[in-house]
Amino acid sequence: MRSEVSPQGRIQIVERGDLVTLKSLNAPPHLIKIVVESALILLGFENLDNWAEMRKVLKQTNDLERALNLFSADKVSSEAIERVAPFVTSPEFNIHSIRCKSSAAASLGQWVIDIIYAAASINQNNAALNTSPPATRAGAEYTRPVTAQPKRVARKPKVVK
Repeated sequence: MRSEVSPQGRIQIVERGDLVTLKSLNAPPHLIKIVVESALILLGFENLDNWAEMRKVLKQTNDLERALNLFSADKVSSEAIERVAPFVTSPEFNIHSIRCKSSAAASLGQWVIDIIYAAASINQNNAALNTSPPATRAGAEYTRPVTAQPKRVARKPKVVK
């Protein structure tokens, strides 16, 4: 396990099952593609022009899981931060929006957010990410909002004659 801790507490662990789910998607929503592409860029992958290329990497599930979970934010290059920063700072790149599209992608999205902000805090000279992450993007994991349960209608008992 890695010993570093992000400014928000810890770096999200990505489960193997989430990677298996992501690789099984034939035509994922645009946001899911952005999440996967961001993670792969941070890991140092190049030439990720389309989903087919990203799926090839996702198919190496065991190696990818190990790489993600042992990755350290100090390994992130400033070029990778600059390439991923526009994705991470966009309003649509937040855990709630990602989870609405795919719960499997949410853990990977949280990993991207944790790594990018930990890397930016290590490299204070980076102008691409000059603000701390909002609480909705990083910090505590997203928790599902509490919703009211539907009211149960009491049924009249059947009268047997």
